[in-house]
Amino acid sequence: MLRIRPSRRRVQPGTLALVISAAATLIATASHGAEFAVVPSGDQGDSNPGNGFCATPGMIATCTLRAAIEESNALPGLDTIHIGAGTIAVGSPALQITDTLNIFGAGARSTVLTTSTPGLRVFVVASEVMVSIVDLAIRGSGGGDLIGGAIYNDGFLLLAATWLDRNSAQSCGAVYNTRAMAVHRSTLTHNRAEAGAGGALCIGIGGNIVVSNSTFYGNAAEDGGAIALLHSTSDLDLSSSTLVDNVDSEPLPSDTSAILAGEGSVHIDKTLIVGRCDYGIELRGATVTSDGGNLQSPDADCLVAAPGDIGGLTRADLHLGTLGDYGGPVPTILPGTQSLAVEPPLSMVTCSPTDARGLPRVGRCDVGAVERQPGDPESGPMFEDGFESGDTAAWSQTVP
Repeated sequence: MLRIRPSRRRVQPGTLALVISAAATLIATASHGAEFAVVPSGDQGDSNPGNGFCATPGMIATCTLRAAIEESNALPGLDTIHIGAGTIAVGSPALQITDTLNIFGAGARSTVLTTSTPGLRVFVVASEVMVSIVDLAIRGSGGGDLIGGAIYNDGFLLLAATWLDRNSAQSCGAVYNTRAMAVHRSTLTHNRAEAGAGGALCIGIGGNIVVSNSTFYGNAAEDGGAIALLHSTSDLDLSSSTLVDNVDSEPLPSDTSAILAGEGSVHIDKTLIVGRCDYGIELRGATVTSDGGNLQSPDADCLVAAPGDIGGLTRADLHLGTLGDYGGPVPTILPGTQSLAVEPPLSMVTCSPTDARGLPRVGRCDVGAVERQPGDPESGPMFEDGFESGDTAAWSQTVP
């Protein structure tokens, strides 16, 4: 059973579209406030928050991430934190962000945030606060009875070029959002809700999330393996993203799942889904809209028959490679040249200028987070009969 802290606020129409642009403005004006360079070690707090210097107490003072956030919280206006390559183990309590802030890592494969003991999350974003988190990974945090194993957001949050990997919680394995949030060019993998919904992320009461050019792979929950909407005021806008092999543990561990939305609002465009959706049609039901261009395997229950939607596809139709490093800031899943996701025959949907790797969208725009480029390696299964998997039953059914 979910235990979710209620919120009575509802984000006004238009706020979702403003999250990305406002956060981009924060990044562009980062040099206007205080800037702190964090040494990727230690978790000690700041010796004198508000004096403009990030330094821990003692003879050998360092600028830890906790000290930099405490200093930023005490200073009015926008500040920026730069974290070098390395791993930071965050202790108790979670890092509370209470003032406008940019956090930049050295890359999602280089800068890793985790927690020192089970039962802790990394970030809590306070109400009405605008925060950007860019170019880092959060891995292995959470556990216990948390709601949101890596991040609890009650403000306006942008995650860009961020990798959330192997975080866990009772519900909402990586992120619980109650306000407005954008997930852009990011990857969420192997996060887990141990006894509730939303393997990767949840949208709570009054929460809104825009997801674009992002990948969800191998996340798991009792229901809603990748994303769960938890209330009639929850809102999800999902575009040019890839959701593959996210899993429901109920009723069967092998049941692939993408989105749970028993109520709330879902808008989905140019997205590739391997898995199923539960829109709660037999109960209250979610409001689902689309401008089209979506692909789904093996069913069509995520789709609303918008122009260019194709459901009931096989793995061979999608011809997807494995999650890997194909360039760009985070791991992605690259479709092969034979995939129906590449240069789809009908697609009137407008897509972003670039894909998850920051490479240009061209032609009719490929479906999913990644746009194939002329120099990309071939991807997808080597044998369409599953030969390399070791599944001998599949071999015996193949015509010689």
